[in-house]
Amino acid sequence: RLPHYEPYGWHHWPEHPWLAYQFRRGLGETQEGGGTVSEVFQAASRMIPGDLESWHAEWKRIGDRNWQRGLKAEADGHIRTAMNCFLRAADYYRQAEFHLEPTDPRRLPAFEAMEACSTKFIRYPPG
Repeated sequence: RLPHYEPYGWHHWPEHPWLAYQFRRGLGETQEGGGTVSEVFQAASRMIPGDLESWHAEWKRIGDRNWQRGLKAEADGHIRTAMNCFLRAADYYRQAEFHLEPTDPRRLPAFEAMEACSTKFIRYPPG
């Protein structure tokens, strides 16, 4: 079946309901700045349906990209842009970690990346 809309939301991979559900969570977080719709769909477009390795790799890829963009924006004095990038990166790293086994050696680095992004984000008060 093709991706389609259901009463409970977008169903990106009908044959993989748990991945589709987690994808919807990521898509929903864009409303509050936890991602961008285009980046979420970009990550999904590169994933192999049902493949947890590609799930991790693609979320990490856009997390890394936003982390680097945030660091550059911060260094250039563009604090609001940096904050937006750090918030998105934190959420993308959380997505990357979500399906990793508890013993996976990539899990702790993903948590540490989320923490680094969150620390950078909250460093600057709103206003």
